[in-house]
Amino acid sequence: MSASFDALRATRALARLKGRELERKAQVSEVSQGGPATMMVGRALDQEKADRYFRLGALAPVSCPFDLSAFEAAANDEIDKCAYQLAAHGVGATLIDVGDVGHNGSVRLAVPGIIRFFDAARKAG
Repeated sequence: MSASFDALRATRALARLKGRELERKAQVSEVSQGGPATMMVGRALDQEKADRYFRLGALAPVSCPFDLSAFEAAANDEIDKCAYQLAAHGVGATLIDVGDVGHNGSVRLAVPGIIRFFDAARKAG
């Protein structure tokens, strides 16, 4: 997880060198096995205040984190199992099933929705 925070901090430093400022609210997403890592980074930003500058703006893991206690990706991405596991851990989340497609197909179908979700989250503040 420290690599994620190192990347955020390095990106902020580069932006400052270029005369730009990054928004404080980070939008975090990752695909496949990165889904559980995305949730860990999101929790660290939101609950643990793991960074002095960045806070969680929006979170979009693209996989079903099944066993949240062990942070293992689900072998079976059935949306009902995902919803159950998230709710069991106190997470209220909107889940989107992109249908019966393979791994790469699910990513291609999910990305446009993630972009719309992040845009809406940014506009909502």
